[in-house]
This record gives sequence, C-alpha cells and structure tokens, in this order.
Amino acid sequence: MVHMDSYLASPWIFLINMFLSFWIINVHGQTSNFIVTDFGAIADGKADNSQAFSDAWKKACETEGGRLLVPVGGGSFYVSGAQFKGPCTGQTIFRIDGTIIASDDLTLDDQDYWITFHEVDALTLSGNGFFDGNGASSWSHCAHAPNDSLCIRKQKAPTTIKINYVTNASIRDINLVNSKMFHLHIHESENVIVDNVHITAPEDSPNTDGIHIGDSFVSILIDFN
Repeated sequence: MVHMDSYLASPWIFLINMFLSFWIINVHGQTSNFIVTDFGAIADGKADNSQAFSDAWKKACETEGGRLLVPVGGGSFYVSGAQFKGPCTGQTIFRIDGTIIASDDLTLDDQDYWITFHEVDALTLSGNGFFDGNGASSWSHCAHAPNDSLCIRKQKAPTTIKINYVTNASIRDINLVNSKMFHLHIHESENVIVDNVHITAPEDSPNTDGIHIGDSFVSILIDFN
C-alpha cells in the first residue's frame, strides 16, 4: 500500500516541480528584460521617448542583471535627452539593436550631453544599433547663419554619450553617427573597455571627436573604426 501511494504521488510531485520550474523561468524572464516599447516608446522619429527610456532604465537598474532593450522598431526612437543614473542593484545591460535619434531642435543644443550614464557600476552598453546625434540639423543652420547666438555657443553643443563616474564598464559594437559635438566622452571613470565601436561623421562636420577621455585614472582599451 505504501508502495502504491508513493507511485501515485510521484506524478503529482513531478508536475508540481515542472510547474514551479516554468514559473521561475517565466518570472525571471519578465523581470530581467525591459523592452522600451513596453514602456510606451514609439519608433516613429517624432514622439519624444525620453520618459519611456527612463522608466525602462529604472526597472533594469533596480533588477539584478537587468537588461534595457532597444529593439529594431521599423524606424527611429526619438529621444530629446536622457540621463541613466545609478547606483544599480547589480550588472545592468543597455542593449541597442534599433536606432535612437537626437532632436533637430536647435534650442536643445545648449545641453552639454544627449545621453549620460552616471554613477553606474558593472555597465554593459552593447548591440548593433545606432545612436544618431542628428548633427546635420545644427551644422547646416550654422553654415548659413554663423553669427546666430546658437552657433556662437557651439562649444556647448551636446556630446552624444557621456560615461560619467562609471566603473567596470564594457562598451561594445555600437554605432555612433553624426554627433553634434564629441561622440563619446569618458569622464572620471575606471575599468572601461571600449571595443569595436563604429564612429561615423561627414568630413565637413565641425568638432566631432570620436572618443574624448578626461580625468579617468586607469587604462582604457580602445578598439574602434
């Protein structure tokens, strides 16, 4: 009789274990990957997705191994500006496979940086997508109106990405195009690896340094084209 009870119970134990396994896997997947479109981001190149990106980052940052995902959206995700702040719970991944584009509104050129990662430890910034600084919108205007007050202040045009007070970071495979100022500024950061980053700007663009390094106290491996 005992043998029969054990035999009958074993399928139930198996099913319960399977259910728990699938539940754990499902919950893990839901809480680790945060797709910006799930937070309202629209890849139409018009709607400002800054808040959607910030909301997705907040969730990824407070989750161990959280991943913010920018998918291929059939268009560009317009972001007027964003600051992704730490500290985070653990390693945080920003994965871009689509395109994020900056504003063509010249009044926003007064901001120093377009995208900033600030005080994040164990950051991975990767993917085959594009950060498009939309620099041509500023360059063409200033070529025809060099005395415009906005153009005179061009030294303050926004850098595409600033890595600020970041430690143990990996920046790989991303594409930086058409920055209004520097493409990538690494400031007061430690243990940063920049690998296979693709930087593109027209030959007639103004001051668009590829990678600008300031006050970073460790060696930074740079491999880009």
